[in-house]
Amino acid sequence: MLEHRRRAVEKALARAAALDIKVDDDPVFADLIERWVNGRLSMPEAREAYLAHIRERDQSRADWRALSISAWRSKFNKKTS
Repeated sequence: MLEHRRRAVEKALARAAALDIKVDDDPVFADLIERWVNGRLSMPEAREAYLAHIRERDQSRADWRALSISAWRSKFNKKTS
């Protein structure tokens, strides 16, 4: 099973590269795929964990942007006061 899964990943990555499709280079994604290959996760578990990671990553980026905008506005308002 391990070799079958590893070949499936290699084939999918090669297909994506041939079609010029970017594959997420996030280490969390790579780790989840490796855990699937090694039989420690089912594909549905890997998918759910990856989607949860994406949600957390996107929320973190949104929080950072909001904080940056807030800090910029605060700084701008001090200069114009």
